[in-house]
Amino acid sequence: KIYYNLGFRVHNWSIDSSEDLSNNTVVSPRLQIGYIPNWNPNMIFNLKYGVYHQPPFYKELRSFNGQINPSVEAQKSTHYVFSNEYKFDLWKRPFKLNSEIYYKDLENINPYTIDNVRIRYQATNNAFGYTALGANTTGTFNCAFGYNALATATTVSNNTAMGHNALTSNTTGASNTSVGTEALKENATTSENTAVGSYALQNNTASQNTAVGHDASQANTTGAHNTAVGAFSQHVNTTGSHNTSIGKSSLGYNTTGDYNTALGRNAMNANTTANNNTAVGYQALYANTTGTNNVAVGANALDANTTGGYNVAVGRISLSSNTTGGSNVAVGWNTLFANTTAANNVAVGDNAMAANTTGTRNVAMGALSLDKNTTGNDNTAVGYDALTRCTTGVSNTCIGKDSGDNITNGGYNTCVGID
Repeated sequence: KIYYNLGFRVHNWSIDSSEDLSNNTVVSPRLQIGYIPNWNPNMIFNLKYGVYHQPPFYKELRSFNGQINPSVEAQKSTHYVFSNEYKFDLWKRPFKLNSEIYYKDLENINPYTIDNVRIRYQATNNAFGYTALGANTTGTFNCAFGYNALATATTVSNNTAMGHNALTSNTTGASNTSVGTEALKENATTSENTAVGSYALQNNTASQNTAVGHDASQANTTGAHNTAVGAFSQHVNTTGSHNTSIGKSSLGYNTTGDYNTALGRNAMNANTTANNNTAVGYQALYANTTGTNNVAVGANALDANTTGGYNVAVGRISLSSNTTGGSNVAVGWNTLFANTTAANNVAVGDNAMAANTTGTRNVAMGALSLDKNTTGNDNTAVGYDALTRCTTGVSNTCIGKDSGDNITNGGYNTCVGID
């Protein structure tokens, strides 16, 4: 047997203040569907749905400063209930067992604080969702939207949480902003964090971090003063501080490295514990793990560097093959491109010292200067195409366009002048 009940309630009220007149009407539908099974007429299954509105009382219209806000809406609760009623006899007496499963969705909640014995409403409908701001007692100027958002906040102020479990563990942290599923979820006592994106700063327990993007700074615990913008940016950072990364997966694997700056997709992606590096450009310093004090500007600049330190690469694919070489300066497209472990080289100009692998203490200034040098050391070439054919020669000095262009592996030569 199936039966049903259908109804609704209409409520109208008006508020007349010195500044405004508001007229409000809400409709609250109710529905119940029941089923009595043939196999047991003493049992009833019910499925219920109802919308309930609570218009604001006078106290709920007054904000903290005593002003009347006539635009406060009725608080709304939507109920979904599945229940069972079972009638039976026990000890020669009739009994009835009721069981229910229900879900309640809350909207337009008007938060309040308790000041001694006085209840003070915020006169704003800025809490939405199951247990949003559920534990708040004396905290002020908080906004919560979503299931368990700011659920444990008690006395704190100036927090905004929007999303499932956003800032759900926050108890005394103030001035935090969390937008996204589980953003700043574990933050409890720290303040002045901003997380926008699902799981952004999910495990954060430090202060003054900013994360924008899916999983940005997701693993951060005690690292402070970090800025991560882009999906998976600073994804596994835990205790590293004062880092700035902008771009998808930039500084993605940094854990404890400090004072790094990465701008560009995958910039410094593999960096783990290294400090004081700057990478600007797509995959700049991509593979760097522990190399410190490097500067890479340009797409793929120093992208293979792992432990080399104190390098400067400005230009696309400059010092691109460098792994452990240190104290090199490369300015220009493809400069010192093949350099791997060599140190203390200076190359300025497109393709300058492009083929150098392990040659050290060389200076090349001018496009194509020393561009074929591989293992030669202590050479100085100034001018377009200077010492361009030198491969393994040592201690050569050539100044001028095309100067020394016939030297291949000779050493200790000095050339001044064009050609």
